[in-house]
Amino acid sequence: MPPQYTFAGLRFKAYKAGRKAAIPRRTTRTGALSLFDEFGRRRDLSSFGKVQWKGLERTFILPATQGAPHGGVFQRIGPGRGDIRMIYAFKPSFQLDARLHFVDTAEVTARAHFQEYLDLEILDVLARHGVPA
Repeated sequence: MPPQYTFAGLRFKAYKAGRKAAIPRRTTRTGALSLFDEFGRRRDLSSFGKVQWKGLERTFILPATQGAPHGGVFQRIGPGRGDIRMIYAFKPSFQLDARLHFVDTAEVTARAHFQEYLDLEILDVLARHGVPA
């Protein structure tokens, strides 16, 4: 994937009524609107009302189309209304299979190593600031 076609590379901005809207890209403690929620998942775009998301490389986000019922990122390739191509298709979220035991593995790993790595980081910060350990 070329870096300019990643979400960070496309640098989407919100527009309302043809003008740049004051909507930050990330969620803040103030509850400002964002394209992504606090865990980095894409929010339901219908909650933004009449906001258009436009990015670099003539890209934009559509909340739903016939070919992409959950929406996607599209790129304009010509002057006509239908002269677009899909870059990304959004898919509905899904639950990870519990058989894979991701949560259990993370908890065991954290219990085994967290305190050790925390202590090392604290000692490193103290050493960088000239505080004797």
